[in-house]
Amino acid sequence: MVPKEGYSTNLGSDMVPREGYSTNIGRDMVPKEGYSSNLARDMVPKEGYSTNLAGDMVPKERYSTNVGRDMVSREGYSTNLARDMVP
Repeated sequence: MVPKEGYSTNLGSDMVPREGYSTNIGRDMVPKEGYSSNLARDMVPKEGYSTNLAGDMVPKERYSTNVGRDMVSREGYSTNLARDMVP
């Protein structure tokens, strides 16, 4: 038995969700809003999101959400090489 994508094994051999995944109605793991998959199939924060204390992804200040739920720069800001928002 191997873990399904989005699951990892705890010490009790029960499956627990990986950070950045949530359970849908079918009990399969789906990415949480604000996460995207990297090549290692682990979930990583999308650019423009940061983690709050509850471990959920929230928009960074100076970003706004478009209809597609991707982060876009707010008017009046531009992105520098470090990908942080600057006026």
